[in-house]
Amino acid sequence: MANNRDFNPSFKGVTFCLLHYKSLDLMRNHFVWLVFIVLSLNVLLFTYCNSIPYVKSDGWRFIDIYLMPWNEGKLGLSGLFRDHHPQPLTAGLFILNAELFGLRMDYEGMLGVVFLILGCFFIIKEMKNRTLDGLSIVTVSTIMMSMVSVNIYTWSLVTIGYIEGLFSLLVIIYVDRMAKTRIGQRDLFALVVWLVLFSLIFGDGAKLTLVSIAGVFVMSSILEKKIELIKIIMTIVIALVIKGWIYHLLGVHEPYSGKLMSGGMWGAVTYFDEFMRYIGIALMSAWGNLGIYKNYFGYGDNIVDVAGLIVLVLYLATCFIYFKSKIYEKTKIPIVLIAIGTITAVAAWVFRYNPELQEPVSANIPRYYRLYSYGLIGVVWVWAEYIRERVSRIQIVVLSMMVMLIGSHTVAAIAGWDMSKYIRKGIIDVSETMISHGKGDYSKNVPLFVTGSNYPEPYKRGIKFLKDNKMNVFMENSLFQKYRN
Repeated sequence: MANNRDFNPSFKGVTFCLLHYKSLDLMRNHFVWLVFIVLSLNVLLFTYCNSIPYVKSDGWRFIDIYLMPWNEGKLGLSGLFRDHHPQPLTAGLFILNAELFGLRMDYEGMLGVVFLILGCFFIIKEMKNRTLDGLSIVTVSTIMMSMVSVNIYTWSLVTIGYIEGLFSLLVIIYVDRMAKTRIGQRDLFALVVWLVLFSLIFGDGAKLTLVSIAGVFVMSSILEKKIELIKIIMTIVIALVIKGWIYHLLGVHEPYSGKLMSGGMWGAVTYFDEFMRYIGIALMSAWGNLGIYKNYFGYGDNIVDVAGLIVLVLYLATCFIYFKSKIYEKTKIPIVLIAIGTITAVAAWVFRYNPELQEPVSANIPRYYRLYSYGLIGVVWVWAEYIRERVSRIQIVVLSMMVMLIGSHTVAAIAGWDMSKYIRKGIIDVSETMISHGKGDYSKNVPLFVTGSNYPEPYKRGIKFLKDNKMNVFMENSLFQKYRN
């Protein structure tokens, strides 16, 4: 039989095709990881070269409410929750940075980007476990480590948010897998403990993740009628209640962030047209750098409005496809990511937007890129699942959109590096201005984005504290020497 097989042309053809397919699959696998390595090196190098080392914006508040009390020995455990955005891990890292490195904010930036890379690694692994095509995975990697917003790499308090981002992704992946198995009491107890710690450590970001998971699981439980989904939903509710109880014991009130828009959510009805435009632009801000395209093509805000509404329609179509095709039976990760991006946009409308003073284009908030990018990653993931078993014209359209996204984010990377020289010059100028302020010379005004407020007295206290303790720009060795090269 073995000898006959050698002379069977059809067997040889099948064997050749299988070997050829495996070799192509191996090449695709290597290419995915090669792209991942290149993107990782790119964001690492960009952050190293451009992460702002001086204290900026909310960092001055951290000096006032965390670092000064710590230095005086007056900061207790509840003190780590004093901020209007309770984020004890970030506060702890801020203090640790001051103790070990003299408050080098660019060090925090480098730490944050390492967690970004780890988060992307786990997303790639999960997509590969789903045996999704290489182009989809490359697209997701490009979006996740994009330079559409250079702000996320230059402002360390934003970059450090990728620590929370990594743990959010791990929670989402874990509960997605858990929903597919039989859940015992020990599993639920372990999940409650994990979610309580997660919500305590990461505050608002964790709440956003848990609310997104719960919302998706409620809808899925109606369609699937699985008791495991109900158990996870109840576990999330219990975890949030326990977190609230712990806050009460610590004497911490859990406020909302920012200023609530006049009319609250009712404003979404009163200004429905602007609400839809705002949400669309917010979601579209993850697709490309709006400023770059405006400079190149000179379009007006009306074009942005229309494009944003098209993106919003695409998100709604993606959700429809997700539930109609029963992709929720395979994975809930992408729809949770879409929920995170969308809820972030809605929250930005409620807490930050004033229809009487702003235009919807103000929805393009660079520091929110991480959360908006999750929504876009979810959209790409859903369509990758959809086309995997369908060979049709829609497949060509979807793959073309992915190539377009890769191109858009590549343009943003080139533009980001082009901006680098201006970022570095700004770092030197602002650092020297702060040093002159430390000497009592306030003839130079510090830009608003440096102080994060219009109040000169807290800033002056912070400058004096840094100078007295030889921290940040007042370190004995030149803090910003590398930015002069």
